Amino acid sequence: MSWGSELWDQFDNLEKHTQWGIEFVEKYTKFVKERSEIETNYAKQIRNLSKKYQPKKNSREEEESKYTFCRAFLTTLNELNDYAGQHEVIAENLTSQIITELSRYLQELKTERKSHFHDGRKAQQHIESSWKQLESCKRRFERDCKEADRAQQYFEKMDADINVTKADVEKARIASSDEAPDGQLDRDVNPRITGQASEEGVPSETSLSNTREARRSLWQDQAQTVAFH
Repeated sequence: MSWGSELWDQFDNLEKHTQWGIEFVEKYTKFVKERSEIETNYAKQIRNLSKKYQPKKNSREEEESKYTFCRAFLTTLNELNDYAGQHEVIAENLTSQIITELSRYLQELKTERKSHFHDGRKAQQHIESSWKQLESCKRRFERDCKEADRAQQYFEKMDADINVTKADVEKARIASSDEAPDGQLDRDVNPRITGQASEEGVPSETSLSNTREARRSLWQDQAQTVAFH
């Protein structure tokens, strides 16, 4: 997985990816520490081996060291002792230059990751809360639309019935307008269409159609506002 678009809106995958990176640094740090210990132990064993076979002072071995093969063996022991010193230097450099820096870098990574994911989790919670609010608004909008449609159908039925009085028609019209939740939609919509009402106070077919469309448009705008905030 790369750092490109594959990680967009994938908070969980990003969290796993960064955790894997930290675990890899920890793994490599452990490897360097173990190698440093091996280098130290190896140097100690090599130095002890060289010391073990060094000729003792005031002994027969010291007298025999004048022979060429004895001097060659003594040179080998001295070189082995120097070789042990080289491994000790390697172990010291691994500890001071690599392990120390890796430990500091690892701590910085953990701190930075903790800070970023603290903010990320807060953002995730905000997104989830916004989606829940959007779904709630959507369900409320759909319910109110159905109620408004039923009220309009009842009004149209009353308006088409010649046996119904104008007072009953006006009552049905008011009921259809009041179907908007909290009366807010009617207060926002009606002032824009009141000029289309007939002289008898009963809205025309065009006025009712505009009322429905304006109501739907307004609630859709409100639902979108919730979604993007």
